[in-house]
This record gives sequence, C-alpha cells and structure tokens, in this order.
Amino acid sequence: MSENRYGVISGVRSAEDRQSAIARLESEGIPTDQIFTTDPEEPNAPPVWLYSMSANSELIAPSLNDLNLSTQGIAATVEAAREAGIHIRCLDEAFDSRNDWQS
Repeated sequence: MSENRYGVISGVRSAEDRQSAIARLESEGIPTDQIFTTDPEEPNAPPVWLYSMSANSELIAPSLNDLNLSTQGIAATVEAAREAGIHIRCLDEAFDSRNDWQS
C-alpha cells in the first residue's frame, strides 16, 4: 500500500523544521524517498510532480501550507489532485479532500 502513499513538505521550511516534518510523515508510513518538496518558484500553481502520481494515490502533508506557498496555489493543487483522482490529507488542519473540498 505504501507505494501509492506520498508525503509533501514546503520547500521553505528551515532544516530543523524540515526534519520534524519528515519524521511526522514517516510516522504516517511514508518512506523518505516518497516525500516531495514544494517549489518556492511556483507559488500559485500545482507542483509539477503531482502530475506524475497515479489515480488512487494518497498525498499527505503536515499542513495545508506544505501543499503550496499561497492560498491560490493550495486551491490549484487540491483541485488538480481531485481531478486526477489523488486523495490529499493534511494532518494539522485535519483536512481530507474526500470530505472537505468543494469545487
């Protein structure tokens, strides 16, 4: 099952904060090599790597801010994931795209 589970953390986290976020995702069963980082160069668009994920994958983020750097980028990322059949969960906000997202 872990082959369809991925993690994401913000590319602007400090080194210490990044290690904490990675440990948190690992405790959710996400292998380190399946944890992506958002790109601070593209704050309003879904990350490019999102399009390489298959339908029925699960993407787990410590918080909504880890999905993207702007509100517009978060919305674009969640919407692109929904259209691709990718489930997103955010731990801090208890956000679950299966239940919480309105298009």
